[in-house]
Amino acid sequence: MKFLHSVTLSHTNLTGYLPKHWHPNLTIVDLSGNNLKGKIPLSLTRLENLVHLNLSSNSLNGTIPTTFGDLNALQNLSLASNSLSGSIPESLAAVPGSFVQML
Repeated sequence: MKFLHSVTLSHTNLTGYLPKHWHPNLTIVDLSGNNLKGKIPLSLTRLENLVHLNLSSNSLNGTIPTTFGDLNALQNLSLASNSLSGSIPESLAAVPGSFVQML
């Protein structure tokens, strides 16, 4: 799957935890509306080409990784309707042209 760029598995009743390893060419990840739990893995913040990340409406917990601010290509990040704690990282304000939805 060396040409994989998009993963959309929204509202499919997925359960369990987010994977620790991701295909490096991904530009779109949409796992919204599932029953995923646990913390957001730091490996997601290493996807240099990631443009759209939607993890809303799951049961994710823990804090938002500060390294999301390192994703220069990121344009849309939705983490709404989870059980995340802590503050919104200041590094997200540095992402050019991004739209962040947290609530």
